[in-house]
Amino acid sequence: MSVDHDKSKILRVTTSGSTGEPTVVFAEKKQLEMRWAATLRATEWMGYRFGDRQIRLWHKYLGMKGMEVVKEILDAKMTRRKFVPAYEIDDENLSDFVDTLMSYKPVVLDGYAESYNLIARYLRQHKHDGWKPKGIMSSGQTLPPESRKIIEEGFGCKVFDKYGCRELVGGIAYQTGHEDYLVVAEGTIVEIIKDGRPAQPGELGEIVLTDLNNFAMPMIRYAIGDLAVAVDNTKPSPCGRGLPRIGRFYGRMQSILIGTRNQMIPGTFFARLFADYDYAVKRFQAVQERAGEITLKIVKANRWTEDVLHYATTQIKKHMGEDMKIHVEFVEEVALGRTGKRQHSVSTLNVSEVSNKFSTDMYDDQRPTPASGVEDR
Repeated sequence: MSVDHDKSKILRVTTSGSTGEPTVVFAEKKQLEMRWAATLRATEWMGYRFGDRQIRLWHKYLGMKGMEVVKEILDAKMTRRKFVPAYEIDDENLSDFVDTLMSYKPVVLDGYAESYNLIARYLRQHKHDGWKPKGIMSSGQTLPPESRKIIEEGFGCKVFDKYGCRELVGGIAYQTGHEDYLVVAEGTIVEIIKDGRPAQPGELGEIVLTDLNNFAMPMIRYAIGDLAVAVDNTKPSPCGRGLPRIGRFYGRMQSILIGTRNQMIPGTFFARLFADYDYAVKRFQAVQERAGEITLKIVKANRWTEDVLHYATTQIKKHMGEDMKIHVEFVEEVALGRTGKRQHSVSTLNVSEVSNKFSTDMYDDQRPTPASGVEDR
């Protein structure tokens, strides 16, 4: 970390912990401004213009404190952005959330991919006329083709996927309506490495990132552990833009856990739950093998307290259902998954156990095989 920076102007960022082991990094103002600009540009590719109404299916204030919440509220009002708490959507209140969408009529939607599936299926079953967004920005997991089709048919617009890295404070690459992703080249160098060399077009390789704007804590050739397909960048993008491209992403397919009211809870929920408790929780993993039950595996850190456990179980029940059974296991280590990563959520449920009303067969191709008795997005 740089010793020349004013620490009062540096932001502490806790990663989402896609490996089950949250990391603390520090960002400076220029990096955050670049993140905002890149997101705005990508949203405008969808047809949005600054000042248009938008809705975010997001975590809302989970993991935020004090002035962070105040800033989030003010920012939302100034940008006409309404938050819909993604973790609270379930069978019982789904129609209310749809009514919110219909009455607000946002130009674009932005949020967790898995939240769209439930709403899209509802929209296909209950026809609503008079509104459809210009585009949907999806993040948090790579959508399989079946899910993308359901969402696009349900909302009547295209899905634009986003790939981000919390350690680099934001979006790395965005889709523009085509299969490939455009890299935010003003902020990040993206390499795809296979066997120690640059991957050839069509080859699957490991993503290595270099941040160009964070001089407070530079991330240079950071191997995040995700995989992507290399493309031929000597050929122009179908959209006509000149930014470098990368192909489909793999390796961050967090398993979806199912609440007692059929809420779809992504692994990012648990990452945010423990984000500020790295002093107490070294590693964690939530495992669901039976409907209505989860096992929370925790590797204690030096400053563990029972208050952290009480907070965690209270929040889990709040979002997954008060009747959710939570089994807590204190373990020495969390097993690596088949991709070599420690996933923070794992589901081995059969489709028939999840819901008779809203099928989750769309997630079959990303449900992991348990490793060492347990097992990403």
